Order: sequence, then structure tokens, then C-alpha cells
Amino acid sequence: MEEREKEKQPQKGKQNKQPKEEGQAIPWQQQKKHLREAAEDRQQEIAKMIEHFALVSTEESLSFDPKIPSHERKWVHHFAEEFGLCHESVGLGKLIL
Repeated sequence: MEEREKEKQPQKGKQNKQPKEEGQAIPWQQQKKHLREAAEDRQQEIAKMIEHFALVSTEESLSFDPKIPSHERKWVHHFAEEFGLCHESVGLGKLIL
């Protein structure tokens, strides 16, 4: 009889999962997807800025905010390389192409 009672009680650490509807994402998946899409949008924005600078702009240099995150800094260097531009970080992280 004790075994049957244990089976009916939910076990600690386990959640009673309700089946989700097909195509319905749980909140953390939605947030992760949103963050990934935002990062992809920002990456494309940086690529377009550098492409415009390399192909159209008459400016001598292109500077980026020294406070940009490290992954964005990496993208800047990557895209500058793709367009054959000289690139360096100066001072407190200021990027100049």
C-alpha cells in the first residue's frame, strides 16, 4: 500500500509537465530566440556600416563606440578584414578602420 501512495505523490525536483501545443515555445526558448535574432540583426547592421564605409564613403576613418561588447568588436575586425581594410583598437577600446 505504501508503494502505491508513493507513486501517486509527485517526486521532489520533478515538475508535472503539461503537454504543450505543437509549435508553442516555452518562455526561455522564446527569449533565447529573441536574443539570437537581435544579435544577428546587430551583426548585419555592423556589416552594412563597414561595407558602406569601404565601398561608398569618402571618410578617412570609421570609429566605433569604445563600449561595444567584445563579440561586436570581433565582428568589426572580421568584416574589416573581409573588405581589406586596416583596423585596430586604440586607447580604451576605440575601434578605428
